[in-house]
Amino acid sequence: MRFWSSWRRAVVEKFVPTPHQPRMRQHIIDTPHCALWVDMGGQKTSISLWAAKQLLETLDVAKILVVAPKRVAMNTWTGEIKRWDLFRGLTCRVLQAEDFRFKRQEVIVKRKGKETTVKRLVPTAAPQEFLTGEQIHTISHDNLVYLVTLLGKRHWPYDAMIIDEADGFRAPNTDRFKAVKALLGDTALLSTAAAAALLPQLAQAESRLAANGNQKLVLT
Repeated sequence: MRFWSSWRRAVVEKFVPTPHQPRMRQHIIDTPHCALWVDMGGQKTSISLWAAKQLLETLDVAKILVVAPKRVAMNTWTGEIKRWDLFRGLTCRVLQAEDFRFKRQEVIVKRKGKETTVKRLVPTAAPQEFLTGEQIHTISHDNLVYLVTLLGKRHWPYDAMIIDEADGFRAPNTDRFKAVKALLGDTALLSTAAAAALLPQLAQAESRLAANGNQKLVLT
């Protein structure tokens, strides 16, 4: 009788950049407001992590928030960090829905100029619970709104933000778009896997960041 195990030890691979990656990484580091338009499979995650690692080491940024679709936020970014030897030492935490300890509460909202009471999920966790020591936090597109609501600008610890799959933010009337727009002036790095449909909004964001002088905008 034969026995075998499906368990397999995770193998850390040596990171060997492709010819285009060093130039793109340096472009992120050197250019205050830049864009990287890369096709699917162009290794945007590893390029962004490579640039982020450099910015963290040089103390240009201290804490990075990655905003991505749920599955990507939970698996892809942490998986890339574990996969490549270059990213050894980077610390990452996945922010999940249960971390917010949601409760359904009545809140007052304005609709067509009139105030009305509706029931909504409200995060009840203390802001200090998110002020942990990891260099990188990842969160889903939908939960970003709750994170902004909970922390506000007073407790916001991130001076860098990466938005993955930014076509989820193309509609300017959505709560997630408004949450990013409110933070643009306070983030040092905005990196997105963006669709061309975002260009008008991103151009406006760049002009706002340029007015601050010391901000960094990166679109991938």
